[in-house]
Amino acid sequence: MQNSGLVTRGISALVYIIVMLTGLYYSPYSLLLLFLFICLIGLWEYQTLVYKYTANKHDRSVEDKTLLCIIGGIIYMLISGVSLDHWDYSQLAWILPLLFVLFITELYGKAKFPFIRLGLNITGLLYIALPCALINVIANFGGEFHPNRLLGILALLSIDDTGAYMVGRYFGKTPLFPRISPKKTWEGTIGGAVSVIALAGVLSYLFPNDFSPTTWWFIAPIAIVFGGLGDLVESLLKRSVKVKDSGTIMPGHGGILDRMDAIFFPMPFIYAYLVLYGF
Repeated sequence: MQNSGLVTRGISALVYIIVMLTGLYYSPYSLLLLFLFICLIGLWEYQTLVYKYTANKHDRSVEDKTLLCIIGGIIYMLISGVSLDHWDYSQLAWILPLLFVLFITELYGKAKFPFIRLGLNITGLLYIALPCALINVIANFGGEFHPNRLLGILALLSIDDTGAYMVGRYFGKTPLFPRISPKKTWEGTIGGAVSVIALAGVLSYLFPNDFSPTTWWFIAPIAIVFGGLGDLVESLLKRSVKVKDSGTIMPGHGGILDRMDAIFFPMPFIYAYLVLYGF
């Protein structure tokens, strides 16, 4: 039974890798559409978790999910469209009115705690839509498409998660954060960190024209620290509503949030470092 679970997880991961590589390397527009899909599914899953937290007889589950996806999708397209030079930065001004639409809709709902709903909805946009958009910004920075640059970043973030899972599964004994995620261990965290550092060295050799070796080496600790924190944050959110997975779209892995938590959370930190020091 255990081996069957590993096979399912492996097949699911292979499909995920193929889809990601196709979206990444086919064109900047395939990348745009890929992460638009990821953004929308992630927001839908997030709102499902929110609904478990705030639901009462007056809440509107489908309407709330649809509204958050529409606003998040538009914000994603605005930021990503600027990165592709389809319009100038002035168009980002539309983001502010979109956020205030959430306040207006609360007038027509009958939620018992509108403060909580508003805070959670805006948090979802920051947590999911913004990082997805920043992926396009990083890939298209300077008006040129750099798929290798993004591949390296995603690989660092993914191998940290995968390395921590594999090492923790077979060698993990010392709990890292038992209150939030009982299965995560210090051994797994160290295994993930070693994997990231090793891969950073490989990337600095393979892609020296996309980032300098120094930049690759500085992205590595950001991936280690904030990738791990992203995983813990998502575990905290799921634990608060007593669910194991955020969704079922990826057999063996759960939902989009389960697979992308270690990518969403570090992306603003990586973007800030790159803009200030790395590009």
